[in-house]
Amino acid sequence: MAEKPQAEEMSTYSTAALQVINYKKLQSKINGVLKQYGLNMTQWIILGRLREKKAGLRTTDLARFIHVEVPLITMVSQPLLGRGLIDSSKAKDDKRAKLLRLTDRANELMEDVEKRLQAQFHDIMKDIPSQELSTYFKVLRTMVQSP
Repeated sequence: MAEKPQAEEMSTYSTAALQVINYKKLQSKINGVLKQYGLNMTQWIILGRLREKKAGLRTTDLARFIHVEVPLITMVSQPLLGRGLIDSSKAKDDKRAKLLRLTDRANELMEDVEKRLQAQFHDIMKDIPSQELSTYFKVLRTMVQSP
């Protein structure tokens, strides 16, 4: 049986530095595009999640997904409601609960933003082999799911 290659030992300082530097680099590129559309990162994540869940989501579901408190989702979604990018309606199964859904206007906006962000990501990651990127995203998903 083949042995697993040993992972390169890194200090916690080095790990933290890599994480922060790359986060800031990605955040800068993403925010540069989103700012042109009057959006922030949390709003973009909300729009994206609502796009995946076409039937709509409660604010509690969005908060749980992003690992934030419900009032933040309420505050961040208000401008999206005001711009007509999302709408709010009562849930069929619970009249007290409100569901947020994307509007057609949001879907159109998202197409434009997505193309611009994909170009930014391609530029940042062009020198990284696709297998390594795949592993990177798999690791991130695993870390999100761990306690």
